[in-house]
Amino acid sequence: MSGESHLGESVLIASTIAALTLLAGLAGMVGGLEAYRGDRYRRTWWLSFFGLWSRGMLFIGPMFILLGMGMTHLARDQFTDYTED
Repeated sequence: MSGESHLGESVLIASTIAALTLLAGLAGMVGGLEAYRGDRYRRTWWLSFFGLWSRGMLFIGPMFILLGMGMTHLARDQFTDYTED
C-alpha cells in the first residue's frame, strides 16, 4: 500500500472511545452500589445514567440499567437524602 495512512488517528479515536466506555461502565457499577446503599438518590440516578453509555451488550445492558433506574425512581422515598421538592 502506498499513500497516506490515518492509522494513528484511527487508533487514537478507538482508544478514546474504549476508555470512555470503560469509565461509563465503572460509573454504572458505582451507581448500582449507591442504589444498594440507598444513601443518595440523585448521585445514584446520574451514575446510572452515565452507565448507559457503556453500551453493555448493546441492548440488554442498557435495558437492565433503565429498568434499574425505574426501580430506583419508584423506591426514591427509601433513600436517606430524598425529600419532595
